[in-house]
Formats: sequence, C-alpha cells, structure tokens
Amino acid sequence: MNLNLYLRPPVCLALAATVFGCAPDVPPPAEDAATAPVSFVGRAACAGCHLEQTQGWMGSHHDLAMQVATDDTVLADFNGSFEHFGVRTTFSRRDGLFFVKTDGPDGELREYPIAYTFGVEPLQQFLVDVGGGRLQALSICWDTRPAADGGQRWFHLYDEQVPHDSELHWTGPFQNWNYMCANCHSTGLQRGYDAAADRFDTTWQEIDVSCEACHGPGSRHVEAARADGGGEGLVTSIRRPAGRWVFADDAPIAHLEGEPRTAQADACARCHARQTPIADYEHGGDLHDAFRISLLEEPLYFADGQILDEVYVYGSFLQSKMHAAGVTCTDCHDPHSGARYQNGNALCTQCHRGTIYDVEDHHHHPLGGPGAACTDCHMTSRTYMGVDVRGDHSFRVPRPDLSVKLGTPNACTSCHGDRDDAWAAATVAGWGFEPTLHFGEALHAGRAWQPDAEALLTRIVDDPAQPAVVRASAVALLARFSSPASWPAVQGALADPDPMVRRGALTALGAQELEAQMHWGGPLLDDPVLSVRMEAAQLLAWAADDSTQLPGLFAALEEYRDTLLWRADRPDSQLNLGNLEAHLGDAAAAERAYRRALEILPSFGAAAVNLADLYRATGREDEGAAVLKRTLEKSPEDGALHHALGLSLIRQQQPAEALAALQRAYELAPNEPRYAYVYGVALNDLGEPGEGLRILEDAVRRFPGNRELASGLLALKAKG
Repeated sequence: MNLNLYLRPPVCLALAATVFGCAPDVPPPAEDAATAPVSFVGRAACAGCHLEQTQGWMGSHHDLAMQVATDDTVLADFNGSFEHFGVRTTFSRRDGLFFVKTDGPDGELREYPIAYTFGVEPLQQFLVDVGGGRLQALSICWDTRPAADGGQRWFHLYDEQVPHDSELHWTGPFQNWNYMCANCHSTGLQRGYDAAADRFDTTWQEIDVSCEACHGPGSRHVEAARADGGGEGLVTSIRRPAGRWVFADDAPIAHLEGEPRTAQADACARCHARQTPIADYEHGGDLHDAFRISLLEEPLYFADGQILDEVYVYGSFLQSKMHAAGVTCTDCHDPHSGARYQNGNALCTQCHRGTIYDVEDHHHHPLGGPGAACTDCHMTSRTYMGVDVRGDHSFRVPRPDLSVKLGTPNACTSCHGDRDDAWAAATVAGWGFEPTLHFGEALHAGRAWQPDAEALLTRIVDDPAQPAVVRASAVALLARFSSPASWPAVQGALADPDPMVRRGALTALGAQELEAQMHWGGPLLDDPVLSVRMEAAQLLAWAADDSTQLPGLFAALEEYRDTLLWRADRPDSQLNLGNLEAHLGDAAAAERAYRRALEILPSFGAAAVNLADLYRATGREDEGAAVLKRTLEKSPEDGALHHALGLSLIRQQQPAEALAALQRAYELAPNEPRYAYVYGVALNDLGEPGEGLRILEDAVRRFPGNRELASGLLALKAKG
C-alpha cells in the first residue's frame, strides 16, 4: 500500500523557505498559468511566503490529525492492558514500534503493529494495517485529558459488548479509515479502491490536514507568486473578505458591512458536516457535487434541530440566525490554529453589545458564575466518543416550553438537574419571553404522524425566512402526508434555489402518482448539482423501461451507477446498486449486489430484506426466508427483518410462526406504524379479530395522521 509516508519537517524548513523562496520541487511556470493543470505542491512551498500562518498551524488539531506512530507522536501508555466485556487487550512496545494484542475479525486474540496515530485531543486513536490496503481504527482509545479531569487512561468507544462479528467491531466497515476517516484527516487523498480485487491503494499528498486541504492544489498560486509576487491562482479563496462587522448607532447587534462570506462555511463543511461522500471533492466546486448533506432527520437531530447523534457543526450552523446574517467560521476561529480569537463572552461581544447582552438583566444569572457565559445557554453541548464535548452551533434561544411539548432538551434543566422542564418554562415566561411557533413543532408533528402535521410542515416549507436545511427537512417529511393541500408547497420546493430543498422535495415527490413523478421529477435529472441528480435518478429508476418521456433518464442512471460504484466498498452503496439493477430488470446483477452488501456487513438487514424480496419475485420464497433467518442471527433486534420474515412465512402458509415474527417486529419498532398495521390485520385474518382491533386502535391513537392505519381500522370495524 502506497501511503506516501510523510514526517512533519522541522521548523527550520519553514524558516529556510522564508530565505530561499518556494520549495525547489515546485514545477516551473507554465506558458499560460491560468490554464495549466493544477497540482499539489506541499506546504513547504507555502511556508516561504506564509510563515505566520504556518507557525499558527503547526501543533494544531489539523496538523496533528494523523501522524506516523513514533515516540514523539504516541501519547498513550503502551505498557499495560485494558479489559472490555471479557476481552483483554494488551499494549506493548519493542524495537521502537508499538503493538496491540486484541480480538481480530474472527474473535481470536492476535498482535498487530500500530501504524499511525489519529487525532490528539481530547482523545487519540490508533490505526492498524490489517492487509488488503485497509487501515482500521481501534475502538480502544487513549484519553489525553489530564489525570485530574479523568484522563490519561484507556477507554472503549462503546459502553457495550462489541463481539467480533458486530458491525461496530474495530475490524468492520464502520471503523475503516480508508472510507470513514481518511478524507478529512489527510490532504490530497485518493481512496484507490479496486472493487474486483476488494483492496485499497490509498494515497495522500500530505499525511495531515495541510494548506491545500482547504485552499486546493497550489501550483498556479505558486507560479503567480514567482512571476510577479501576486496572490492570485488559488483554487479556493476562503480568506476573510474586506467586509467587517460594525455597530450602527445604538443597535444591539453588529451588521456586516461589505461582502458576505458564503463560500467559506461550505469549504469547511466537507469535513465539519454529517454527510455521505458521493464523488471526489473538487476544490472550488459545489459542496453538493461531492456530498449528500444530512437533513434534520431522526436519529441525527432532535425535532427542534438540536444535535443528537454525532453530526459535527455544519447542519447546526445552517439553522442559526448568525449564518443567515453572514457570520462564518473565521469570525470566531483562527483558520490556521483553530483557536478562538477571544475567550469567554468577549468572543460574542465583538458583535453583540456587551452592555445589553453581557449583563444580569439579559441572562438572569450572577455575573461570572454558571449561566452567565453566553455558551451556557446558547451553545449547549453533548459528549461524543466518550470524552469529546462538542457545542451545538445553532446558537439557539433556550426553549424549555418546547421541551414540555416535544420532549427535547434545554439549557435550563441541563444545568438545573433538580428541576423539571415545566419549572424552566414558567421561569423563562416570567422573564417576559413570549414563545413563537418554532419549526421543531412542525418536524415533531411530522415525525409523530400528528393530524395537523401536513399543515404545519407546509407552513414551514412556504416560509422563506426559515433556514434552507429546515425547509428541506420539512418538505421531505411531507412524503408521509401527501394530499392536494401540500402539493403546491412540494412543487415550489422542487424549483427552490437551494439544492437541499430540491433534494427534500424529491423525497416528497415519491409519494405522488407515477405520472406526477415523471412530470415534476424529470427536469431534475439535469439539475446542476450531483446530489440532486442522484436523488432524481433513484426516484425515477422505475421508469427505465418506459423512458420515452424522460430522454435524460439513462444518462442520469449511468451517472448514478457511477456514484454507487465509486463507493463499492460500502454496504449501503451495494444495496442501492442492487435496487437500481432490480429496477432495470437485471435480477442476476441485483442479486450479486445484495449478496455483496451482506458479505461486507453480514448484519445488514436492509440488504437481506431486499434480497429476500427479489427471491420472492423470482419464485424462490424459501431461499428468501433462509436469508432473513441467517441475517437475524447477526441482528436479532432488527424489526424490519422480523417483519419481512413474518410476511414470507404467511406466504408459505405458516401462520403461527408468521404471527410470532410480526409481533416481534411490532415490539422492536413501536414507532413504525406499518408494522402495527400489518400485525393487526394479520391477527384479524388469522383468527384473533379482537386483538387485531385492539392493536389498530392503539396505533391510530399513537399515529393519528397515518391514513393507512385509519383506513385499516375502519375496514376491520366494518367487518364486524
């Protein structure tokens, strides 16, 4: 595996570059620098003119994102052991190398050399070369915090048993560095996955997050500097523009005077967002041409948009009033060191007048104590990876009244643990706060299938003042409540300027009649953004055998296939490839893709369900049931697998076994109305009408806006 090992050069290299100019390996100027192919030059070429920035970067989290494992870079104690649910892992060192002895992919203990360190604060992970070009991240990490803060110890990322065949095991696809981690910890990375050989040849230009990770390949910039000393030629210009934040008269909040900085947050988002890569990232290109940014969906975000799962920063920041006003990352953070420009409330009072906001009349807490820091109320945090505390970057106003309504957390009771949400809501109301409709009420209604959900979601979608990520999330939920009342909102969203909104609208379009899907979704097969074209192609793949009305469909499907093959090492990509082949009528190719998904991740329930359904459609019901049973051995708590098995057993005339499987699905996934519907109807049809009626009545109470449940209940009652 060619990993282009690169040890960080000493400081003297950067100082030497100041004297002698750019590094000697930079290519000579081209005749036409503006059109010459752009290439990486390495940070040594940058340091000559940008010494201050280089010195700020050295020692930063970006600089230390990944390093060769040496005495200087390994922070952990490699003389001892750690036990996790009966598995004892031992750490040792010899001949200048570091070793770990732990359970491998077969569950047997074996020794592995540590190849690289990964990260530095508040934890450090370690990468192991397991062959086939794969680097895997150990789930046992070193807590780098001071001992007084509970650090200087080994700990496991998961506070549960993780057997060798679990999808969370360190040797599995979810801990694979080549796909999951590498692109955001190194510069100029090429994954180099060979699907036929099932191996990686991953390369990088620089081992860590260096200059060109953010600014793009620098050859043109270096050539321009050599030619005339100018600063042109950067592929991505993310510098702070001339615009500045100024206070107008007695205004409480500063406003941006000058050019907005819209491109900068997108440049950071490629690594600071919850996203799915869909193509190689092109510096200077559209973020949505390389990534599918996650919406405010379960289980990633609470209904009101607060962070729940590990979603990083971008999706939260997009919700904020600060983002809407033009604030961007480097208004608070130095882009090279990553440090904040100011400590404490001084950072916020750069733009929020301190005499109004940094006073007790505003935050209602004693100055200097808990609750007086802006971040205490407006940037609540959650802990990820065991010890990594991260702040919510939506900078929201605390809304304990929403906690009462929706069950979401709030800043007040996160500190006042002895009080409840009702107390907090009453206290805030006593300060004069008057709550207004929050988008979280609409998203919650949609998630909970409430009767007023469609109207609430439509209101959010049609409100241009709402953040685009919110409107995208709302329109996607409208897929559950398709009716003429919300259809104009979906139509408008399909033409929205924001690609996330268009993508969400395509999800809603999937609930419409097929003719409407073709008419309204067809134009988005030619959308300027890849993530939207992918969504449109996936939606309309069913029309491949009648594509005369969609002349761009085949080209879009081929592009969609290319994005799936680009991620062929991923089980979800193989699942979608199987779905595509099934739509195209190639059952053999679909079967291969589904089977490959299960080879990569044997516990992957969705792949097993789709493979079983393919077998059903081709007259191989017993084989489908066998697939479901095998996968259930790996994922016994997967409700979808039990549900699919129950349906298969009904078709095979095994009613008792079928009811047991459908009941188990209903119990494991109580928030899935479809499982309640099928279980209730099956009980009725198989001789237990009273119990079936009870199940449906309970489900209708819990999901009052679900039309299928309501109609099923009426049908059962009509039968008497």
